Amino acid sequence: MTLPPILYHYFTLPLPYAPTLALQNLIHGIQLAQRRTASNVHQDYLLLLQHRPVYTAGRRQNEDSVRDERDRLTRMGADFEATERGGQLTYHGPGQLVGYPLLDLGRTSPAMPVRDYVCRLQRTLQAHLQGAHGIASAPSDNTGVFLDDGDGRGAKSKIASIGVQVRHRLTTHGFALNVTPSPLPWFDQVVACGLADVKATAIAGRSQSTPEDAVSVEGEIAGIVDTFGRIFSRDMERLELKQGEVADAILELEDIARKRETSVITIAGTSSHGHILCPPGFREARLEVKKEFNLDQCTVNKRCPSQEARNQQQKRPARVFGVGLASRGAALRDLRLGGLPHAIFSSSINSASI
Repeated sequence: MTLPPILYHYFTLPLPYAPTLALQNLIHGIQLAQRRTASNVHQDYLLLLQHRPVYTAGRRQNEDSVRDERDRLTRMGADFEATERGGQLTYHGPGQLVGYPLLDLGRTSPAMPVRDYVCRLQRTLQAHLQGAHGIASAPSDNTGVFLDDGDGRGAKSKIASIGVQVRHRLTTHGFALNVTPSPLPWFDQVVACGLADVKATAIAGRSQSTPEDAVSVEGEIAGIVDTFGRIFSRDMERLELKQGEVADAILELEDIARKRETSVITIAGTSSHGHILCPPGFREARLEVKKEFNLDQCTVNKRCPSQEARNQQQKRPARVFGVGLASRGAALRDLRLGGLPHAIFSSSINSASI
């Protein structure tokens, strides 16, 4: 029996977590209803995206065990969500490619076991890292993709996480691959996935084929899609957002992402633009980059800093993570507000004078 292609879609703007989870559950419900009425007419999907900063807890963690962490992490400016996926506390945010495969494991005969499904996700990530970047994974007893730094400690760097949920043989949740260094300071705030002796790492700085400042989430999409199709023995086809409940829901979520951009600091360059996630303490702000770096205008509905406070923030030492900045000679002064770097670009600034 020939299986239909998996339809994939990449969201270009960072998405809030809760509406994205709602989209997964909507698609799950559609798949389940269609399967009950006629076999093999429902579609399989692969959603690829970046999230706005969010910490998520797995189903093994109860509310009491994460209450203090929730309060601490949300004060830093991230969202916090309890989920029904496997695994423990982890982080998602810009600079990290998240994949949500929404597949029917019962399409094949016999049905694909959940363990086999998770192994295929892991092999997809491992094969992509090796083939696209020459990054070899290291064996580990834990789920995910780990690297050996050659210091005699074994697989102590984690570059990708996997956490899934399977209901009625239909999958939700999925994988997260650290691409740029932007997520790493956020991981440092928690014991991610319950592994106290493991540190998060990213493709940037480890790739054998791509300079660190040229690595981007968008640059990983084609390779991940191709490798996913090969490992799962399925054709991959871009989802056309025409009429239909799934297409309408995706367009609605993209509209939510665009509207949420009013709560990020905006950077204007001479030929393209990026965006910086709004720091803790700021709800809405506008940042214009011309000859110098200024918090020029602050349109705020809560806790707008005074001019003196803004001046003090600008004097802090510089360390900003962005895509493609160093190769183009751009240099930003510090935006390490609240103790974490918040400069995370959706597109590089090609020739801005900063």
